[in-house]
Amino acid sequence: MKNNMFRRLSFWIAGILVAGVCLFPAVSEAADWPTRPIELIVPYRAGGDTDFHARTYAKYLGKVLGGTVTIINMEGAAGSVAMQHLAASRPDGYRMVFNQDANMFTNKIQGGSDMDHNNFVIAAIGVRDDTSVLVAGKGAGFANAQDFLTKARAEPGKYSVATNIAGFSFFVVCKLEAFGKFSLNPVDYGGAAAMIPALLGNKVSLAVNSYGVFKQHIDNGDIIPLMLCAEKRNPNFPNVPTVSELGMPGAVSSRGYFFAFPKGTDQAIVKKFSDAVAAVQKDPAYADDIRKAYYLAPFYRDAATAKKYMDDIWTDMVKYQDAMRKN
Repeated sequence: MKNNMFRRLSFWIAGILVAGVCLFPAVSEAADWPTRPIELIVPYRAGGDTDFHARTYAKYLGKVLGGTVTIINMEGAAGSVAMQHLAASRPDGYRMVFNQDANMFTNKIQGGSDMDHNNFVIAAIGVRDDTSVLVAGKGAGFANAQDFLTKARAEPGKYSVATNIAGFSFFVVCKLEAFGKFSLNPVDYGGAAAMIPALLGNKVSLAVNSYGVFKQHIDNGDIIPLMLCAEKRNPNFPNVPTVSELGMPGAVSSRGYFFAFPKGTDQAIVKKFSDAVAAVQKDPAYADDIRKAYYLAPFYRDAATAKKYMDDIWTDMVKYQDAMRKN
C-alpha cells in the first residue's frame, strides 16, 4: 500500500514538473518577445498606400517594442500569395501581414481566394481610410458633382472609370452606381500609378482612389474631385462634397488596414503587439505623418473588437457580389 501511494505521489510530482517545463518557457517567451526582428509582410509592391502605412508603422513600432520590424513586399494574386504564405508560417510571433480588409474581401468575392479574416489571428486594425473620392480628368467636361450626376444618369455606360477590379476601388464604384442610379464603364488600371496617366491623357473620364493619391494633380487643376465617399467633409479638403450631401448616404465607403498573425500565435504576444499599435496611435509624430501623406486621422481597433469591425465590412461588401463578379 505504501509503495502504491509513493508511486502515485511520484507520478503526481512528475506531472507538475513536466507541466512547469511546458508552461514557464512559454510565459518567458511571450514576456521577452521580440528577441529578433519581426517580418511584416506587405502583399503589394513598394510605393503604394499599404506599403506607406506599413513602413510608417514599422518605424514607430520598433521604438515601442524595442526591436526591429522589417518590411517584406510579397506581391501576387491581389494579395493572396502573401496571405497563403502567412497561413503556412510558424505561429511564433515573428511573421505577420499588414493588409487591407476590403482588398482581401474583394479577392474572396471574385473567387481569387477562399481566405478571409477568420483564417488568421487579427492583432489590430491600425488605419482607416475614409477619403475615397470619385475624380474626373480636366478634359472629361464635368463642372462639378451635380453636373456629373446629370450627365451620367442621362447616358448610362458612356463614361469610363479607372479602377482596380480586384481591389477596394471597384467596390466603391459598384456602391456609387447602386446609390447614385447611374452606370459607368469600369476599366481595370490596377493601382494609382496607372490611373493617373490614364486620366491626364484623357484615356478615361473618371477614377476612384484615396484623395491623397490625386492631391498633386488636384492642386494644379488637372484632376477635379467630384465627391467624397464619406458622411462628413474632410477638413483637409473641405470643398469636396460628400455622397451623403448629394443624396447617396448609402455610398459611404471606408477600408481598414489590419495586422494579422498565423493561427495558433500565443495570445500574450498578440496582446503585446496590439498594445504597441495603440501606443503608436497616441504619438503626435505618427498622426502628423499620416495626415500629411493621406489626410487620415489615427484609428485603432484592438484584437478583441477587430473581428466585429471586419465582420461588418464583409457583410456590407458581400451585398454587391453580383455587381463585382460581372466584370
